[in-house]
Amino acid sequence: MYKRITNRFWMASGAVLALGFGAQTQAGAQNLLDWQASGGSGAIQSIAPFTMKNVTANDNIRCGKRSMGINLVWDSGANNNVRFSKQTGSGDVKYGEPIAVSMSGGGFLKYEKTRFGINLVYSSTPAYEWRIGGGEPNQSVKFGDRFALLSDVEHDAMIYGKRPVGINLVWMKDFHKTTWGRIKDATVSRIRKEAGDFLKKYFGS
Repeated sequence: MYKRITNRFWMASGAVLALGFGAQTQAGAQNLLDWQASGGSGAIQSIAPFTMKNVTANDNIRCGKRSMGINLVWDSGANNNVRFSKQTGSGDVKYGEPIAVSMSGGGFLKYEKTRFGINLVYSSTPAYEWRIGGGEPNQSVKFGDRFALLSDVEHDAMIYGKRPVGINLVWMKDFHKTTWGRIKDATVSRIRKEAGDFLKKYFGS
């Protein structure tokens, strides 16, 4: 199932670039490969620390204090604070395989609906819900490669995108939404959930 979704995802992204539906759309497609690893050479190894750079922001990501949203910030320094953990085995991290992503000082990145910022929280246990895209499946992900960070839960890529609160990260499908469009979506989702919980309380599930 994931392979079919991923293939369609990459084919659609390639088609956008090939057809050239305007500069803004092209920029969004190009941002798909928005991440890069530094602090080593050769292939990225499971549970070995490295620095992860966002290509668009031209800054590295790390755990840091925020008043709203997940505690992630940008940093220009090399911090070797990110780890990719393979779900099975050890050694080279491969394109397309399930991995967990951990941040020193925070925990494992896990998808969860939140009121503010991108829908991510920290988990104390590995969340094998991420995959690396941008290369041939089962090939090693190497330092210096530009790659996509794909969420199995959201079925989308996490890229740089400005938002009013929280770190400037968005899902690819939300890239062209305005700030207020994202706020509206989050508000509607929260209202629907609260209304559903209220009705279940009185009428049952």
